[in-house]
Amino acid sequence: MKKFFTLVAATAIAVLSLISSKSYGSHAVAADITYTYVGPNQYLLTLRFYRDCSGITAPATVTLGYASSCFPGGSITLNPIPGTGLEIPPSTCLPPVTTSCNGGSGYGVQEYIYQGLVTLPGPCADWRFDYSLCCRNDDITTVIDPDFYSIYVSSTLDNFNFPTNSSPVFTTIPVTQFCVGNQFFYNQGATDIDGDSLNFFLDIAEDALGVSLPYAPGYGALTPLASSTPITIDPFTGTISFTPSLVQVGVIAIVCEEYRNGIKIGQIKRDIQMNVVAGCIGSAPVFADPVDPSGNPAAFYTASCGDTSIYIILDTPIQCGSVVPTDIRVLTPQGLLNPVLTATPINCVNGQTDSILVTFFYPLTAGTTYAFTKVGFDNNTFLSECGVQMPEFDSIAFNVIDPGIFAIETQNVGCSFNNVAVTFDYEIVCNTLTASGSEFFLIDANGVVYPVTGISNCPGGNGFSSSVTFNFGGNIAPATPCYLIVQNGTDQNTFTNRCNTFILPGDTLAVLNVLNTLIVNLGNDPTICDTDPLPILDAGVTGATYSGTFNGSTLPDQTQTIAASQAGIYIVNVGVTPVCQGADTLVLTINPSPTVALGNDISLCDTDPVPTLDAGNAGLPTNGLLMEF
Repeated sequence: MKKFFTLVAATAIAVLSLISSKSYGSHAVAADITYTYVGPNQYLLTLRFYRDCSGITAPATVTLGYASSCFPGGSITLNPIPGTGLEIPPSTCLPPVTTSCNGGSGYGVQEYIYQGLVTLPGPCADWRFDYSLCCRNDDITTVIDPDFYSIYVSSTLDNFNFPTNSSPVFTTIPVTQFCVGNQFFYNQGATDIDGDSLNFFLDIAEDALGVSLPYAPGYGALTPLASSTPITIDPFTGTISFTPSLVQVGVIAIVCEEYRNGIKIGQIKRDIQMNVVAGCIGSAPVFADPVDPSGNPAAFYTASCGDTSIYIILDTPIQCGSVVPTDIRVLTPQGLLNPVLTATPINCVNGQTDSILVTFFYPLTAGTTYAFTKVGFDNNTFLSECGVQMPEFDSIAFNVIDPGIFAIETQNVGCSFNNVAVTFDYEIVCNTLTASGSEFFLIDANGVVYPVTGISNCPGGNGFSSSVTFNFGGNIAPATPCYLIVQNGTDQNTFTNRCNTFILPGDTLAVLNVLNTLIVNLGNDPTICDTDPLPILDAGVTGATYSGTFNGSTLPDQTQTIAASQAGIYIVNVGVTPVCQGADTLVLTINPSPTVALGNDISLCDTDPVPTLDAGNAGLPTNGLLMEF
């Protein structure tokens, strides 16, 4: 540990030296350090640095320090990437003004990105990368003598236990201006290429490693600004909630920790200057006007029967963090509330979106469904980029059209069957059917009724299905044609389509043409390898008589299922009555497994030519081989 503390002391001395000899006015606004694994102990370091254009120019290169308790520390010089130094677009919440980046007096900030490769001396559990630059902006009001202090950021790495880890990366630009009196959900979200869990919290802003800035009375890590609502940060998303109550400039620091299997493996720290201004001009967001699939104006948004989600589109972007399920109410065509389960912002960019996916409990039914805004449990509706709240009870209509009853399906069946699968042109709501299928019966051309005794392929719950299998008590041989008819079941009703419309008793769902032969289907002709299991041939007709041949010879097994034993031609004949017969043929092909012989094992020197290995079996695919020397 001695080397680590010696290095820290040296770093502190260097920082004090930097402070004593600094030139004031660099106007550092924000910064953070991230790293990406490249190879053993090697990482691509990235510093994102933001400067107030009214200060001195950005450095041509930057120097990052690194230290640990295991090895001597060092430093690495990062160079600017091509095209860096672009101005961050000014806030749209204020009247247009020429910024200081373009010779004007308006607040202007440029982003600089520096990168470089570092190869660490070896693995250690407590590597730290850090960077400091003097000085902070003298406009900061929440810190005593802010222009006497540097901006300092750091990130940590454990490449002893997690040698290939890359750090999280913040996904938002840390520069904007906030309107006094308006509520904000300031997104500091991050992504992690390794899929690690992330945790966010507010921390002290530092002048050097572990040295806090001298906050003015009333301000600190958890209260970096004056706010009329509690300043909170969502530990899962990094979204900071606050309502600035004073025109001021503050400093806020956010730490993003990464965890793997419950173990902390690193963190990054971001430092940001927060500008709160007056005179904002933002307007309230509203729902966008509906359009048809071609993009032309339409009277309604459209939706489909049975849907349990809709997309809501707004005319301008809103803060993603201001969206909660209680901000939206959904009314059925009957005027009843349909409970909203989730409201999810879609494709948030810099914490803003114009699209929300809303899911609700009851499926949509025919008629007009309304969605409208309501102040939610977060004490607002949706907030614009500038914190302007969307009015309550702004509504949008979704028109749901019932396609009507089922079209009659016509299909062929064999001369004897014990079930029939019918595919409809529209979906059935499965939980409106009884398990016994009491909502259906079959009647043939002679008026003979065949009760349905059960149904298959229709899941319960809120499931839907357009294909249902109707089962009968045993083999039936109805006169052709026969009709599948709807009736009230044992639950005293029929069933509904996806639009929640009940099908009328007496409606015909399907017409079945009964053929003079049985339909026997052994399946497609298979081609297998001689190491594969042999198939079982199923005639698919129960309760019949069976006879089969293999390459013209009678098979000993004369049942519904026959186990194939070798390659060849299988024919199965099935009979229910002397006049109700059917047959099918299946050709089974079995290919021999390829034999691979690469020769004897060999040993080589690293200077010997590498041999060519021939797997044989030309034309067949091969897998790659691993050779060790």
